[in-house]
Amino acid sequence: MSDNFAAKGILSGARCVGSNPGLEATYTERDSIASENLENRSKSCNRLDLQLHSRLETVIGRGDGWRNYRPQICDPWSDFEGAKVAVATEASALRGVVLLAGSLPAEQQTRLRSLIERHIENAVHQEWPAMAQQNLTLTALPAALIEALQDTLALKPSDDGQRTAQREIVSALHAALDARRQRIIISQSTVSSVKWTGLLLQALCTLIAIAIHSDNRLTCGMALTLFATGIALSVLLIASYSRPFTGEISVGPELLKQVITSEATFSR
Repeated sequence: MSDNFAAKGILSGARCVGSNPGLEATYTERDSIASENLENRSKSCNRLDLQLHSRLETVIGRGDGWRNYRPQICDPWSDFEGAKVAVATEASALRGVVLLAGSLPAEQQTRLRSLIERHIENAVHQEWPAMAQQNLTLTALPAALIEALQDTLALKPSDDGQRTAQREIVSALHAALDARRQRIIISQSTVSSVKWTGLLLQALCTLIAIAIHSDNRLTCGMALTLFATGIALSVLLIASYSRPFTGEISVGPELLKQVITSEATFSR
């Protein structure tokens, strides 16, 4: 019986709307306004999503995958890669000097290799600990390399082979000196307090924007947790790579040590 009353009510309501054009227009206008409001809210949410994405890119970094990962506020990755390149270039140049010294007279050959070995020993035991503490500056001159360069320039070659070897050794020594300067300059680089402050403020603004944007508590909590984890990981990576010659993740003198090892093998 109650179902009959409900059916009669629906039919009478439909007849009332159908017989009253003004009421029908009111319902239509109300639906149109509601649809327009929903569309506007959707566009607003999309704009906010884009802003949040842009903020997160600024805080964490941009790139297609891990290989292109580059933070925008501070970029210790370039310093770390530059340190690796500088050490590799220095080791390669010194190795070239050792090989080219074989074309020189026995006395100059022995002295040149001894100077290269002395420079590497000093770099490993003196310069690397100083670079880790950011205490090494360009005022510290590489005495062994300078002496090797002076001896090579003072050499009087007896044939074209020695003349060519002299020219190439001088070029290699210049490359080693330049690579050493580069690694010393890079060892002084660090992420300043201003950059750290900007990074953390960007992260805080992003988290606040997420909290304001989401109406669902569960969704908001999950989003905040994910974004906070990503930001914490980014801060950890930046702190680990900000000083290329310090910490567990650092550039070591292994390549320079290999030059001494290869020299000893070559001498035998």
